[in-house]
Amino acid sequence: MEVSGSPDRRARVWQIVLLGIIALGIMFRGIQLDRKVYWVDEAFTSLRVSGYNEAELLQYMTQNPIVTAQELLRFQSPSPEKSPIDTVKGLAIAEPQLPPLYFLLVRSWAQMFGASVSAMRSFSAVASMLSLALVYALMQELFASQRVALTAVALLAVSPFQVLYAQEARPYSLWLLTVMTMSWLLLRSLRRKHWQDWLGYTIAAVLSLYTFVYSLLVIAGQALYVLWRAQDAPKSLKAYLIATGLAIAAFLPWLGWLVTHWAQVARLASWQTQSPIGGWWERLLTWGLNISRGFVDFNTSYEAAQSIPWLLLIAAIVALVAYALWHLHQAASPQASWFVLALIAPLALGLVGSDLLQGGQRSLVPRYAAVCFLGITLSMGFLLSKRSHPSQPSRYQGLWRIVLASLLAAGILSCANSALAETWWNKLGGYIPPAARIINQSERPLVISDRTMWALSLAHHLQPNTAIQFLTQRDRPPTLPPGYSQYFLFSTPPEFAQQVAQAGYRVAPLPNLEGAPIWEIGS
Repeated sequence: MEVSGSPDRRARVWQIVLLGIIALGIMFRGIQLDRKVYWVDEAFTSLRVSGYNEAELLQYMTQNPIVTAQELLRFQSPSPEKSPIDTVKGLAIAEPQLPPLYFLLVRSWAQMFGASVSAMRSFSAVASMLSLALVYALMQELFASQRVALTAVALLAVSPFQVLYAQEARPYSLWLLTVMTMSWLLLRSLRRKHWQDWLGYTIAAVLSLYTFVYSLLVIAGQALYVLWRAQDAPKSLKAYLIATGLAIAAFLPWLGWLVTHWAQVARLASWQTQSPIGGWWERLLTWGLNISRGFVDFNTSYEAAQSIPWLLLIAAIVALVAYALWHLHQAASPQASWFVLALIAPLALGLVGSDLLQGGQRSLVPRYAAVCFLGITLSMGFLLSKRSHPSQPSRYQGLWRIVLASLLAAGILSCANSALAETWWNKLGGYIPPAARIINQSERPLVISDRTMWALSLAHHLQPNTAIQFLTQRDRPPTLPPGYSQYFLFSTPPEFAQQVAQAGYRVAPLPNLEGAPIWEIGS
């Protein structure tokens, strides 16, 4: 992107362009919040926020075989019958791997703004917007350059990966916000050596730990970084050990509960221990695809990514990321380069190492590596800002400007494309919105469903008065109660649908949803 005129004028114009891109990224986080499917993980968020638990929901389903979608939504919004303590209890009993801070904050958020899909997701959107400001502050601490900071923030603002999780009712945006706050306060504390900064770091570390347990790996990386700098600042090492010790001590109650109930955690995370079918090729391609999604993402599946054009694009982005990390080590100060490396390496090694030692696919789940992708974007911001600076030789400066403009344009196009979609690669249940539209067109529909948490997801997309009947047993076809204009079978195994058809009922898939677990049934 070439701008004519004096260097100062070019710098001002480029600054305005970057600020415009950042504003566009903020807009992407706030628009179309209710468009994509509110999938089952988000429905679980709503259930936790309400204070109800699975046992209470299943008991209600058993006692009330026919309910309305509105009644299911009651279990997904804060209730005066339930307190924040019930939210914590629900997590501690059913999902101890999830600390409670995010869910408690979203509960308060929902009490103020409602529990609609847009309201629930808007908390993550706001957290992601605040992260942009923290990234700017962090980059200023690392590089003391407004140009570098704005470039990194612009890349992050239109990063498809960041925008995607900024619009999901899960803890990942808050986790990134707490990690950025913790990182900025650590650098500030090491520079200023004020006890107030160390106190702020302690609080930020506690908040991060109570948002996501993988913050332990982030803190481990920061501990190594402080130890590396200890020879220059021994007093800072002492202050850091006190601050970190207090943070870990504050997290011990939940950590102890997590360890005590590890069998429950292992059962819930059993899918993570399943090794990918494709072996090493699938691992390498998925890692590359996940890295590329930080800059360009058109909902490309693993199968589509094996085509030559996508393989070349993924290889080019991975090579650029590798060069950015090498350039950071060569061109930045050791304090800055090692800090970014400490942000990336422990979490990446922890995820990959656990897969290699124990088997599994934790490292293939991009949301777990969100902090790694953040560190990659910071290094990319440093590279592209420095290489496109007027002090570089003209021919290379123009080339790097093209690279920077291409990545920003790819991010903008990816975010715009995602904003118009009803589902994306990170969400299951993409068939639910079109299926719900068909159901909602019926004058008086009845949805017959297994007693599954997917019914909570479907309820967000149905008319409030839509009737839902829960199956009490699977050994015989359901009896179709009179008084309804159409009947739909939802979220049951295909074998059960075949049983229903063999019993003489008409069973047909919905138009263009032949592979989805939903059918229209009739006498």
